[in-house]
Amino acid sequence: MSSDPTPTPDKPEDSPRSEEATQGEAFLSISYRSRAATPLSRKELEDLVAEARTRNSALGITGMLLYDRGQFFQWLEGPPEAIRTIWRSIESDSRHVGIEVLGECTTPVRLFGGSALQLVCRDRDFLTQDDGELEALIADLAGRAMSGSQDAVDALLDERLAAGQDMRSLCRDLIEPAARRLGDWRNEDRLCDFEVTLALSHLQRSARRLGATIPPAVVLPNEQPHEILIATDPTEPNVLGATLVGDVFRDAGWLVEVVFSHYDRDVIEAVRIAHCEVLVLLLGDVYRHPYRLDVVAADIAAARLASCNPNLVVLVGGRVVLDKPDTIANIVGADAAFTTAFDAIEKARTLLGSRSVASGHVPRLSGGTGRFKSPKLPEELPPGWFWIR
Repeated sequence: MSSDPTPTPDKPEDSPRSEEATQGEAFLSISYRSRAATPLSRKELEDLVAEARTRNSALGITGMLLYDRGQFFQWLEGPPEAIRTIWRSIESDSRHVGIEVLGECTTPVRLFGGSALQLVCRDRDFLTQDDGELEALIADLAGRAMSGSQDAVDALLDERLAAGQDMRSLCRDLIEPAARRLGDWRNEDRLCDFEVTLALSHLQRSARRLGATIPPAVVLPNEQPHEILIATDPTEPNVLGATLVGDVFRDAGWLVEVVFSHYDRDVIEAVRIAHCEVLVLLLGDVYRHPYRLDVVAADIAAARLASCNPNLVVLVGGRVVLDKPDTIANIVGADAAFTTAFDAIEKARTLLGSRSVASGHVPRLSGGTGRFKSPKLPEELPPGWFWIR
């Protein structure tokens, strides 16, 4: 945040910055938050950022600064000695107080390699478009999760709740897009799978904490809850999407099974064992595996044959369905595709309702108990495959 003058090497400000560290060298990344000693005007913020960009460019440092109603969150990355030089200046800068380090680590690649200092501002006095504000919130939440601070993630979501945003819109507009943003960074090789998994775990914990505050759905004495199986495609390395969808259905009173499969046959075996009414399949990283859609189509067809429910509803979700959900659903032979967890439950209810009217009843396939038939023998579970209830 500091713009104190710092000695700089003889290097043009617009000189290119390498996206990867040289052999035997690693970048140092640090994130922190603080409070402005006094509120900044738009002009003061712009001046501060302009000076910081000049300084960062000269030292080969990149990063992002988020400003929100007097609160600073900043991520910096670059050569270790340059970062330490900047950090000494930041610590002594009297324009902000309450400095708290959120994370510090080494990394072989830059996350913000395209800018000496990206500015993300959520203060309404500095924003001109609602879309810009939402993008800033998504980037903020993804950045906080990436920094490894659970408190920072919780604080942002609690702030949005206090501002009147409900749990449904938090999931749809913030948590799920932030998870996709982290996946984008992984696909761009800016984060490794381990870093993405840790970041997603922070989002998952926050989502579950908020979901626990929602009263459970009331199931009438004569009403049997619907049964759903949620499974991930073998190419999906993360569990957040499945757990978010599962939590939404569970909160609505559904009986939920979640299976993280390792092989294509696992989904088919899961349907055979579970006797479900609805199958939700979270598609994985098909962008890296273009043949997967054909495989998914074959798996869904086989799952319908394996199920003893002739009215099985199949829904597909994941990043690949966002742009053209109906097209993807048709390609893989699903009944519908969904873009958010709440979209999934609405479509499941609609499809079950239409099939109930067509057949005259809603099938209950578990002997009237309203529960899944759990596998009784260990050998029923394929190798490398497990259940989560």
